[in-house]
Order: sequence, then C-alpha cells, then structure tokens
Amino acid sequence: MKLENFIVLVLLMIFVSACQQNKSQNSDSKIVKDYFDRSIKIPQKIRRIIPIYYVQAEIICAIGAKDKIVGIGKIDERSSAFIRDYFPELLKLPQISQSSINYEKIISLHPDIIFTGTEKSTNERFEELGCIAIATYPKNLKDVTDEIVFYGSVLGKDKEAEKIYSLFNDITNKIKVVSNNIPINKRPKVYYMRSDALTSLGGKMQGEIISLAGGNLVTNGIGDNATSLQLSFEDIYKFNPDVIILRDRASLKPIDIYNDERWKDINAVKNKRVFQEHYGWTEFRLETIFGIIEKAKWLHPELFKDISAETEYKKFIEIVNQNN
Repeated sequence: MKLENFIVLVLLMIFVSACQQNKSQNSDSKIVKDYFDRSIKIPQKIRRIIPIYYVQAEIICAIGAKDKIVGIGKIDERSSAFIRDYFPELLKLPQISQSSINYEKIISLHPDIIFTGTEKSTNERFEELGCIAIATYPKNLKDVTDEIVFYGSVLGKDKEAEKIYSLFNDITNKIKVVSNNIPINKRPKVYYMRSDALTSLGGKMQGEIISLAGGNLVTNGIGDNATSLQLSFEDIYKFNPDVIILRDRASLKPIDIYNDERWKDINAVKNKRVFQEHYGWTEFRLETIFGIIEKAKWLHPELFKDISAETEYKKFIEIVNQNN
C-alpha cells in the first residue's frame, strides 16, 4: 500500500471513529422520521449540528438553536437576509459546498447531527461513515410549516418551535378565510419567473402557494417541486398570464419585462401587473408565509387589505428574539 493511501485510510478511520463516538455519548435516544421516511435513532441531547443548506439554518436559528450550529451550507450576505440581519455570526462559520461535499471537513467538526437534503447518495455516504444524517425537504405547503415543529422536536426546542408554528398557522387561516371563497374564474393566471425570463417552477407546491394567495399558477403540476422548469416564449404566449411574479433573486427586474418588446402583448404587461418578491419571502423556506401574504395582496388588493406582511413579520421577529 502506498504511503499516501495509507494516510488517507488512517484519517478516514479516525473520522468514522469520531462520528461513532458522538453517537454513543448519549445513551438516551429517540426515533425520528426523515424525508425518505427512514426511522433514525438520534440522541436526546444534541450539542453540535451541521445544516448542509442555509435554509435549514434559518429554521434552526428561529427556534433558538443557533449555538448548536458548528458548520453551515455555503452562504454569503446575499443568500439569506434573515441570517445576515439577525444572525450574522453564522457567516463566519466553516462553510460546506452543497455541490461538492467535503465529508472529511464535515466530520472533522464532530457533529452529532447532519441535516441533509434529498440527495440519496449524500445520505448513504454519511451512513457509511457512521454519522447521523437527517434528510429534510418539504413535499407540500403544509410541510413548510411542519418542518419547524420537526426541527424543534429533534433539537429539544419544542416550545420555541410551537410559538412560530402557531403564528404561521394563524396567518394561513387568515388568508384561507378569504382565498377559499375566491371562485376559479376570479383567480388570475400567474407566471412565476425563477431566474431568467424562461426559467420557471412547476410541481405542486408552488401551485399550492399561488392558490392560497388566490391565483392559478400556469405551470402547476408540470415538473417537480425542486427543479427549475425551462419554457419557451411560445409557452408564455399560450399561457398569457394575468400576473407575472419574479423570484427575489431573479436576474431580471419588472422594468426589464416592461421594456422588452417580446412581452408587450402579454396581459400582465399590458395591465402593469409584474411584481418581484421581497427578498427571502420566496418559495419553500422559513419566510414563505410572508411571501404568500405579499402575493395575495398583489393578486387581490381589495380582498386582502386587512392583512399586512410587514406587521406579521414584526410579530415573527419578536418571537425569534424571545427564542434566542
């Protein structure tokens, strides 16, 4: 065996030993179910965690467990306004690239738990190394808020998580009281622009978000929840959306759409109904609920004038401050 291969083998054995030692430090344990419906035994007391994705870190911070985070998915000040504004110390932690995971780097941080995504190979690799990896990703809109409770249960922050869950549930009910009574023929057709003009999002979850806001997503059910959807201008002309919503980090701004001749005959452009999400209030993450209020007020300003995303967000931040 070559010397360099021997050294790598020894280091790997040390890393595996470290993970297994972390697992055995707590004799008390409990069972949780993850995204893949796997039953995973975890220690009752968890001191060190690594969320592979910063959106997971947002939830962890909100429920008051930020001090347990020893590493975080690749992030900068633009990635998460929530972390940038309220938990900037996380930006200084060791960062993990999601596209090319450095397993040795992660294990060297001695995490008790590693929160992963939907990549089976990543979870399998952590299992091979003897580490506890919990996969999380919402499968529907309800999961977006249920995940808050899940993280609270895993990290021993049940009461803190429940406060946020209750607020989000109350907001959802306020929206439903109105949107459930909007007939189909009164729901505007919505095109969601994810990154550039012809990149959208289909699946069911984004359709649920737009539906709760009182609209009808033109790409509802096409593709899946997590993968961008590539369209053509022919598709856009066929959809002829009444409203266009740009993702918070889209490369274009509403003014770009208004100034592009290719869009001039689309109803949303003719009626000046092109909007861009508040940063962070997007897709499937902690602050999704505030984005739903925002969208509801764009789609039906006369029906949702009694609810304010800004007011509800202040309530949320007050709870976050209490939790921390």
